[in-house]
Amino acid sequence: MPAGTDTPTPGPGTPSATPTATPLPTETVTPTATEALTPTETPTSTPEPTATPTATPAYPAGWNVLNDNVYVDRNGWTHVLGELYNNTDSHQENVMVTVTFYNDAGEMVAQEQVAPVVEVVPLGIKVPFELEFQLRTSYSRYEFAVDGDATTRTPRLDLQVANSESSADGNYRITGQVTNPGEALSTYVQIIGTLYDGAGKVVNVGYDFLAAAQLPPGGSAPFEVVIEHPHESVASYGLVVLGF
Repeated sequence: MPAGTDTPTPGPGTPSATPTATPLPTETVTPTATEALTPTETPTSTPEPTATPTATPAYPAGWNVLNDNVYVDRNGWTHVLGELYNNTDSHQENVMVTVTFYNDAGEMVAQEQVAPVVEVVPLGIKVPFELEFQLRTSYSRYEFAVDGDATTRTPRLDLQVANSESSADGNYRITGQVTNPGEALSTYVQIIGTLYDGAGKVVNVGYDFLAAAQLPPGGSAPFEVVIEHPHESVASYGLVVLGF
């Protein structure tokens, strides 16, 4: 179980179907395993514990794209979201996700790139990405390709999250406390929030930063991840906390 993570917690709002003007793809690199890499957390409105998964899914070696999702927002922008799971043999930096769209004839109709929301993707950890662009043609499927460089930079994964909860006031807010149980941090802490729909697909991504000075050894500090204009189908959230 990766340290420094907090688990999905059902958020406010009634999930609804993800809007899309085009059919969902049939070919992605998403594994068929359904277990989450992080334990689930119970709704703050009805605090009933949910059992922690006892098994970790076996993902193929290399990069895995999980819980990917495509939808078109009310303004006509296409959103491509998902989570990268680093199953290479090292931590990775300079990571880039390439998304290629194809029509029924197998011809490429669009290609876009996006980086995940972190500088370094740790080995054995999943982190989200979100691409927003205007797709001006129809497509029948899409594929992912992921590239990165091995790095000796090692993010801290032992930071602890407590008392996390979510609320909505037009924006979606995730708040809580982060504790540094180890040595002094070098630069900063990043708290990444991922929002999921009822099917476990990623619908929004946000993050917050804390300076290293805010989390001295043994110290704690509050955080707040604010996601503006959340998708209407939000059903739960997940947290990943990395120290640098």
